[in-house]
Amino acid sequence: MAKLYALLVGINAYHPETNVNHLKGCVNDVKAMSGFLREHFQHLSPAIEQVLNEEATRENLLRTFESHLGKAGPEDIALFYYSGHGSYENTSPEFETYDSKNQNETLVCYDSRLRGHQDLADKEMAVLLERLDPVAQKVLILDSCHSGSITRGDRDELSRQ
Repeated sequence: MAKLYALLVGINAYHPETNVNHLKGCVNDVKAMSGFLREHFQHLSPAIEQVLNEEATRENLLRTFESHLGKAGPEDIALFYYSGHGSYENTSPEFETYDSKNQNETLVCYDSRLRGHQDLADKEMAVLLERLDPVAQKVLILDSCHSGSITRGDRDELSRQ
C-alpha cells in the first residue's frame, strides 16, 4: 500500500549571527501544509517530519532528507516542502559546462551564512533526489526566491557529457 513521506521545512528566524532577515509565515505555512496533507491524503498514511527554525541547519536537513524521505519505496511518494529564503551563488568550475549562468540556486538553511557553512545548492538537491528510490514519486514544493531551477535540467544531457 502506497505511503506519503513528507519533510516540511519552515524558517522564520535565522541564526542571529548571519544577518539574514527574518521572515513571517514560513512556520505557519509548514503547519498549514501538514494539516492539508493529513486531511486530504489520509489514505496514504502520511508520515510527516517538520523541521523548523533552528532545527533547519544544513546538516540536519541533509540527514533528515535521507533518513526520512529515504524510507519511500517504489509505491510511495517522497514530498519535500521548503518555506524560507532562497538565494544564488557562483557555481563551481566543474559545473560551468552544464550551467550557462554559472550560478547555483540555493536554499538558505538556518546556519548557512555562518563562517564555514553554506547554503543547500540545486546540484546537491539533485544528488539527494537521485539517492531516493528511483521508482518512488518525488514532489518538491519550494516557497522561496531563486528556486526556479532547483530541479530544472535535462538529466540525459548531463549523463552524456
